[in-house]
Amino acid sequence: MSLNYSALNNYGQVTYCTRYLRRTQTVNQLTALADTIFQQATEEVTVTTLGNDGVHSSGEVTFPKSVIGYAVEKLLMEAAVTGVTGDSKLAAVPGPVIADFSHRLVRT
Repeated sequence: MSLNYSALNNYGQVTYCTRYLRRTQTVNQLTALADTIFQQATEEVTVTTLGNDGVHSSGEVTFPKSVIGYAVEKLLMEAAVTGVTGDSKLAAVPGPVIADFSHRLVRT
């Protein structure tokens, strides 16, 4: 299975990445992914396999580096604000977190 989401605009790509990563990755995995993307990726990142709690899937999904990097950093910022750490996952649906127009997330 090979998917290329270049037909989606950047907002659609970030939304897709964010939702998928929120559902499948722990905070530690997101941190490792952020470091890998920043240090090794050039212009595109291709995710070929993912494993989680005994479930393994393979295929290819290609995103521009900036899109997947932004999605990962957005989730890490939410984790920092909400206090989610380590091998814990973020809630599948964001809780009462709102934007305050300064690009910070504030818990209400």
